[in-house]
Amino acid sequence: MKRIILGAGPTGLSVGYELAENATDFEIVDRAPRVGGMSASFQRSDYILDFGPHAFHIKKGEVTPLVEDLCREVLLRKIKKTQMLLMNKFLEYPLNITNLLSNMNLLTSFRIIRDYVKESVENGINSTPELSFEDWGVKRFGRTLYDLCFGSYTQKAWGMPPTKLDRDLAGQKLTGLSLRSLLLHLFKVKDSQKTIYFTEFYYPRYGIQQLWDAMISRMKASCNAKIHLNASIKKLIIKNNKLDAIIFEQNGIEKIIEHPFVISTIPLRYLINLLIPKPSKKVINTTNALKYRNLVLVYIVFDKDRCTDQHWIYLLDKPFSFNRICEQKNMSEDMIPKGKTVICMEKNCSFRDPIWRASDDELFKIAIRELELTGLGQAKEVIEYFVVRLQDAYPIYDLNYRQNLKFVMRYVSTIDNLITVGRQGLFLNNDMHDCIEMGFLAARHALKNDGSKSWHDKIQQYIRQKYF
Repeated sequence: MKRIILGAGPTGLSVGYELAENATDFEIVDRAPRVGGMSASFQRSDYILDFGPHAFHIKKGEVTPLVEDLCREVLLRKIKKTQMLLMNKFLEYPLNITNLLSNMNLLTSFRIIRDYVKESVENGINSTPELSFEDWGVKRFGRTLYDLCFGSYTQKAWGMPPTKLDRDLAGQKLTGLSLRSLLLHLFKVKDSQKTIYFTEFYYPRYGIQQLWDAMISRMKASCNAKIHLNASIKKLIIKNNKLDAIIFEQNGIEKIIEHPFVISTIPLRYLINLLIPKPSKKVINTTNALKYRNLVLVYIVFDKDRCTDQHWIYLLDKPFSFNRICEQKNMSEDMIPKGKTVICMEKNCSFRDPIWRASDDELFKIAIRELELTGLGQAKEVIEYFVVRLQDAYPIYDLNYRQNLKFVMRYVSTIDNLITVGRQGLFLNNDMHDCIEMGFLAARHALKNDGSKSWHDKIQQYIRQKYF
């Protein structure tokens, strides 16, 4: 049985790596010209850039030692520097309650404490159910602090009111975070809650792509790994509740792989719509109801050595339409020539948003105007700019996502030799470290030739323990 991996992002590559470690041949099929998916690097002129800088968080477990081994000679250990622009002030991020309150006026500080105490008392007497992201946030921070730091930013990032987003979004992004945990941290009181933010990360000297290229080199040295890039999957043929063949096109030539065991890391919507015969209308419609946010990246090259010393800056104030600022050079100075720097302005959006359809010139004008508002750069310092658009970057957790996802996954589990995994394949908002870890789990499952149903049960248990 041929083991086939759909998608060459972090999860797909880690599946391949684990198969190669067990001397098992496999093939990877991906539509992109390079491996790494959205967590890849690319070269433009003299600049090496990520699709927005990607940090590898240092966590316990088997994944971190692997990254250390693969990139030992080029691995940089960095202390995370992140700020948020709130009320026209650069404040510490993650939230530092002393830093926050000292930069607020007395009335706002009073309201933050008052609202938190009010929520704590009310929930102590009569705890209300948490259905939405807003329910979750107001309960843990009080209305004033929630509105300042989470409410409007969340609406901007996800394109809908936080009242219509499921609380699971906070479960994956902000587990354990509350004003209580911030106060305990301030007074150095040990708390049993999970670590929310990681203060240190690894980054390869010439971009995150070095990690994926090192994985590929190790795979090819261990087994007969075939990597099909610029390959468009056309059909996944099902017979007798099994995938019988994969049909894809590469360089204008149609190719067929028969009798595969498939580990898919591509978005569920694409996976379901590739199946032949087509699933029922209910399955297709439910899958299509699982929505994603796209990402627009505006790269601006400046004729100066630095704009800031921060890795990321979150734009919380209402005048900003962009979500976040990243400066690639702060990840590694070897990626950008001396005397130059590159700022990446990130904006989440949907296909119907004007900003997705805007021209590169229009996007640059908006981006540089907002960057000038921060005081970090001016139009007269700009050498050049360019725009990258990424589809299906972030799963949207609306209030119906859980039941829709459960229904779709139940259908996938009926196809015995198909499993789906990873950020896109499981509709998760997880990080790179977790994607690699899940890839290892999927590979070990595939090595046992276990069916999709047992995988479905196993991965759901993993997700519940990991994020919820």
